[in-house]
Amino acid sequence: MSKKSAMFLLVVALAGGAYYYYRTWLHCPFLAQKKITIAGKEYDVRPKESLGEMGCRLRRVADRRNAAVLYVEASNVHETPLALHGSNPALWDTVHDVTRSRWVDDHDLAEWLRANEECLELLHKAARKPDCEFLVLGRAHEMAAARSLPMAPQMRGFARLLVCEGKRHEYHNDCSRALDSYLAIAALSDHYHGSNPFLITDLTAIACHTFRNGAVEMCLANNDLDEKDLRRVIRKYERILAAPLEPTDALKREKFVTDSTIDLAIKSPELAWIALSSSGSASAADRDTIAGLIKSRGAELRAAYEHDYEALMRWSALPAWQALRPENDWAGYLARLPRQSIFSRGLLGSLGRAKKSYARSEAESGGILIVAAIKLYERKNDRPPESLAELKGDYISELPKDPFSGRAYIYKVRGNDWILYSVWDNLRDDGGVGSWPHKRKTDRDFVWRNTRLPEH
Repeated sequence: MSKKSAMFLLVVALAGGAYYYYRTWLHCPFLAQKKITIAGKEYDVRPKESLGEMGCRLRRVADRRNAAVLYVEASNVHETPLALHGSNPALWDTVHDVTRSRWVDDHDLAEWLRANEECLELLHKAARKPDCEFLVLGRAHEMAAARSLPMAPQMRGFARLLVCEGKRHEYHNDCSRALDSYLAIAALSDHYHGSNPFLITDLTAIACHTFRNGAVEMCLANNDLDEKDLRRVIRKYERILAAPLEPTDALKREKFVTDSTIDLAIKSPELAWIALSSSGSASAADRDTIAGLIKSRGAELRAAYEHDYEALMRWSALPAWQALRPENDWAGYLARLPRQSIFSRGLLGSLGRAKKSYARSEAESGGILIVAAIKLYERKNDRPPESLAELKGDYISELPKDPFSGRAYIYKVRGNDWILYSVWDNLRDDGGVGSWPHKRKTDRDFVWRNTRLPEH
């Protein structure tokens, strides 16, 4: 073969390879869509250019690697309990009970899972994907929060579905497959977290974490898991805690949403109450007052908002055991602001309330990691450890700290009985006074014990 022919073949091969790479990895029809159907409803897709104008950037995610494509497909084949049985709420009640406790041998429940086999297959496939980039919905010149996020309830529904699938596996004594279902929710939560610039994606991820944590807790408490499965739980939860949800990161992403709301309000003061009423801080009766304030003092109110946002960023960066102290109460800070600070009062309250949700999720995950390590220690030594320090090294890489105290989780052992607890969100050690299973609204401490979990 001549040198010229070899060069020609090389160029052709490189060109073909580049085209294949473009078609299979870089070209993503999902990200190029102008409209999208989710759960039977059609939505406008916000152009990347309009997001770029507001400081939001979408990554270019390969078609074959973008889990969001699979989640949208799953949403379009997902059978909700009410969709399957119309207005009859009985199946929904059964699903809710199973999510919180155990599988029940119910015909309608089994039928519902069979109807969702394709959806579950897509969810497990999505869990194995490394990247997720959801589209931002809404027309080009709408304020960023004008459209609700239709995937938020879908993702919570997927988490419930995966929990029910896992509970069925547990019922048939297949704990390894049950953990496959529960730990797939971890991927689902990670994918949705940070997938676009709305704080609600983080709060939805936390809700999914809560579903998963409850299911894994019960699996640990009520089954004699083998060493392989215990180590699976430990590895997964170490990864979860190594990359925790960070409220400061969420606030940075959310800021362009609140900024666009303020820009719209200043441009059209008479419509400002619409944006503020969505947060519950304004009503139709406030319309003229708000419009008048913005017309006369718009620049001043914007500057005050920027000052208060910086204060929120500093507060959110504090560890929970400091931020949630009464003297640092964010709601109290907002309440002390002048009444005319409408942007700060209307747009920053819900962001502050999220701090406790982040810390609760972290506390739950840290406790489960330690419980799995204790169970593994018991399996190898026929007794629980005398102290948590015995777990470090062979059983767990690093002992997590309780975000509500900034110190180690409290562990007490007597013979073969043990109790582990977080001081929880009152920031006070109440001596392990808490129910098992947990009741978040009334428990003073958040407790794990070496006893089987009773039915809810």
